[in-house]
Amino acid sequence: MVEIENEDATHIDKIKYLIKSNGLQKDDPRIVFAMHQLQQFEKHQKELDFDSFKMIFQPCFSMMRRLLDNTFTYPDFTQKYEKAKKIFDEVKAMPNEGFIPDYIPALRDADEDGFAVSICTVDGQVINLGDYNEKSCMHAISGVISYLLSLEELGEDEVKNFIGSEPSGNQFNALELMANGIPHNPLNCAGSLMSSSLIFQGDSNAKKFESYSNVVKKMIGGRKVNFNNEMYLSEVEHAHANYSLLYMMEETKALPDNTDIKKTLQFYTQCCSLNLRIQDFSILAATLANGGICPLTEERCFHDSNSVKLCLSELLSSGMNTHSGQWEFEIGLPTKSAVSGVTVMIIPNT
Repeated sequence: MVEIENEDATHIDKIKYLIKSNGLQKDDPRIVFAMHQLQQFEKHQKELDFDSFKMIFQPCFSMMRRLLDNTFTYPDFTQKYEKAKKIFDEVKAMPNEGFIPDYIPALRDADEDGFAVSICTVDGQVINLGDYNEKSCMHAISGVISYLLSLEELGEDEVKNFIGSEPSGNQFNALELMANGIPHNPLNCAGSLMSSSLIFQGDSNAKKFESYSNVVKKMIGGRKVNFNNEMYLSEVEHAHANYSLLYMMEETKALPDNTDIKKTLQFYTQCCSLNLRIQDFSILAATLANGGICPLTEERCFHDSNSVKLCLSELLSSGMNTHSGQWEFEIGLPTKSAVSGVTVMIIPNT
């Protein structure tokens, strides 16, 4: 068990320190009710006997037991935090050699100095550094969820008829398809558009977007997601390349029967325009690392764990666009980048 130096600390102080020093957040749904109960108890008593401890923490007792036994993913959480902070500071001090993309007008005013790192383990231990409360649209990361949903709804064999599993070697938005007329992989623009056409077939766009948003909410522990209407309108207005890809797939008869190209483009862009806090992206990644089970709620977001496995394979081979091969060789972890600057990396089971 983690100890604190102050010998005069109460049992309640020690419990609070135990939770905080292991990287659990105040709004963690597994402990939020217990922490409220503890706060109410503290108003009347400073010492916490074992019976009161059991009463307050009974709903999350197994998690508390693991904390007491120090068996979480990062048993040395404080050391991990300090190491992450050191790396963060070193990288932040480096010259900013990136640039703001201008093909989506709504991105032009982005803060080029914004920088954040958020880490969430499969146990829900969290490290947040920098501008982690800032929001960013999902953009290309939305295609990861769409692909997972297509695998859930249709199954691997059927999805293979619509989407390939090959790195293209070209830009993510390149106007090209495989020889058989389908996208190279689910993570470039053509593949994400195809996934959008495959999921929630028969529903209105409003219903589709509601269903999609609910899945994202589950993946980040029930936290609130927002919709960036400015980004949506900006992307739809300048979606010429995406329209071209959809018409190319229509020409090759690759799209599902009765696909409405305009509505598919709108739905795809709605998903891209979902707004999450940077720290929420790390929970989303942890859900994938945990086989589709959100670490903060223990709710299964994807019922077929093989779907998550297949998705992670695609992220490893194609998630970094034209740099995917170099990334796989040097880093070797499933990752997805987005035009917003957000990059999500998954370390399975960690």
